Parts: sequence; structure tokens; C-alpha cells
Amino acid sequence: HFLVTQRKFPRMIREFIQNMERVYEESRDENFGVIVMNYASPLINVVTLLRQSKLKHWSVIDFGGPWEKTAAINVGIDSVKNPDDIIFITDLSIHYPAHLIDTIRKHTFKGYSGFAPIVFYYNCEFTQGLHDGGHFIGLYSITGFGLFSMYKSDWIVVGGMDSSQFKGVWGFEDNDLANRVLNSGYVLLRLITRDFYHQNHTYTGF
Repeated sequence: HFLVTQRKFPRMIREFIQNMERVYEESRDENFGVIVMNYASPLINVVTLLRQSKLKHWSVIDFGGPWEKTAAINVGIDSVKNPDDIIFITDLSIHYPAHLIDTIRKHTFKGYSGFAPIVFYYNCEFTQGLHDGGHFIGLYSITGFGLFSMYKSDWIVVGGMDSSQFKGVWGFEDNDLANRVLNSGYVLLRLITRDFYHQNHTYTGF
């Protein structure tokens, strides 16, 4: 399950769904799906977009009120009933290679590990000013853990995201998650993954 939160950014959710359609068409994998934690906006109808897509498995859970990312993620985790399912919390603005599905499966071990693939940031808000001889370069997000997979049963052991300490805020909730995974006795696996990168975007005009 690819689990994302969405709020008032129509182009980003459209591109995410198109990204997932491409992954499906290239992999022909029938055993992955998408869960959208949707802070509903009059600018976009996420259910309609998914119904019109090629994706076989998807669900949308609507929210009202102020955006609370950690609480929404926990609701999404809870919506998955099979303890043997893998849940991958992720972001809208990522380019996903088709091989990522099997990479997640191969590095997420039930009762043993969490997996946080290392995303590459290129030509985006996090890498402004990084140049080498006049050529733009990016960086690997070594210290970020916002893209994270575990089995549902292990998410329960860890306790999901800390929605009390990180209520209505953005930043460091992923580091807190990584610390709690390790403190719960799990191994944290990391891997630089080919063609897995953060796509450039702004927060205006979306």
C-alpha cells in the first residue's frame, strides 16, 4: 500500500496518480494499491481521478478541518486490516521507478526491519544553490525518513506516527519515527535506489 496525504494541490495528486499508473503498466504488478488521505478541496475530486485511472486497488479517506499529517497517516495505517500487508508511507512529489515495489518487498522484513529508501533531491526547493562548475547538482536525503515501509503488524508495535507531539506541524516527525523503530528493537534498512527522486514543484498554482 502506497499511503499519501493530500491537501489542496490538484496538479500534485494528478501527477502522483499518473506516476502510479506508469508503475502499474511497467510492472504489471496486481498486488499493490494506493491509499489517499484526502483533505478534501473543491479544486479536485480525488475519487473521480482514481476511478478514471488504470489502478486496480485504491481507497480514499476524506478529512475535514486543519491538515494533520501524522494523524491522517495513522488513520490510513489503521484502515489496512491484513497484518501481513506492507504499508509504505510516501509523498506526492516523487518519481517512482517500477522496480521500487519489489525493492520495498525485498527490504521490509516482518518482525525485523523497517525500510527507508534514500530519495534523491534534484533541482527542487531543498537543493537551491548547489552547483558544481556551473552545473546543477542534487543530493541524497540521508537524514530523511519520511518515505518508510513496515508490515502492518510492525506498524502496530511501533505505534505509528506520533500524532500528539507532531499535531498540525511538519518536520522531524520522520526522525521521531526512525528513533522509535530502533528503540522498539527493529533494524532500520536504507538503500539508494535508482531513478527514485523528488520532483521539482512549488506550492503556488497547484
